[in-house]
Amino acid sequence: MFCIKCGKDLPEGAVFCPFCGQKQSAPAETPAAAAPASEGADYAQPINRSPIKKARYNILCIIGLVIGAIALLFSYIPYTLFAVLSILAGIAAVIVAAIGVVRCNRTNENGRIHGVLGIVFGAMAIIFVIIDIL
Repeated sequence: MFCIKCGKDLPEGAVFCPFCGQKQSAPAETPAAAAPASEGADYAQPINRSPIKKARYNILCIIGLVIGAIALLFSYIPYTLFAVLSILAGIAAVIVAAIGVVRCNRTNENGRIHGVLGIVFGAMAIIFVIIDIL
């Protein structure tokens, strides 16, 4: 038995999905369970199942990762303008990626690792520029 919302495998007779909390409809009897199998049954035919919905990626996490990577690249350029841009981009990456990670946790979206990497890259860029200034 599979969840009608997230598509994960559920125990037989489950009323709610333990992963997403979606209430499951009453399990319908499959033709194989309703009637005994005959010798000439065609087992090659797939069982009709609802398509599995894939969770989408959180765009804020991906944007945070990209901004963090750009900030990290800017932190290696030894000019004052790039140091300022690196700090600003690092702060923006940390904020955007953190918002994305919170949204991933609330809505069960994919991309949490992208957000975490965006936070790490943004923080590293800020730290590298501060160390370079000192």
